[in-house]
Amino acid sequence: MKIKHLLWICLLLLTFGCSRKNQPEETLVARVGSEKITFDELEKSLMLNPQYATRMSLRQARESQLKYLIEQRLYFLAAEKVDFEDIPEIAPKLKYIREQETLKAFIEKKFLDRLPVDETEIIRAIAKLNK
Repeated sequence: MKIKHLLWICLLLLTFGCSRKNQPEETLVARVGSEKITFDELEKSLMLNPQYATRMSLRQARESQLKYLIEQRLYFLAAEKVDFEDIPEIAPKLKYIREQETLKAFIEKKFLDRLPVDETEIIRAIAKLNK
């Protein structure tokens, strides 16, 4: 996937994540160990994977996406038990990801919270990504 697409996806996730600060806690649809999956997270994940919408009903698409999210949480919980910081091939990658996430959080806190994003802009950006 191109870096441009990744940046757009990150921006969209930040935008949607920032727009729901004052809303009540989301409906829980699944729990995997200590990890929770909310309906809002399921819908965002489904929106970022629109290939499901054309091949199956919305219910089937949600079930398929939820299964995927549950599998991801299971892998995450298993990966947490391994100390990857001690593996020379992986440690630099983890450091890079940590730095990128820190930078993303800084940008969100410093700038993105101040930018008004029109819903039509978001829809256009998603449509452009799906071409």
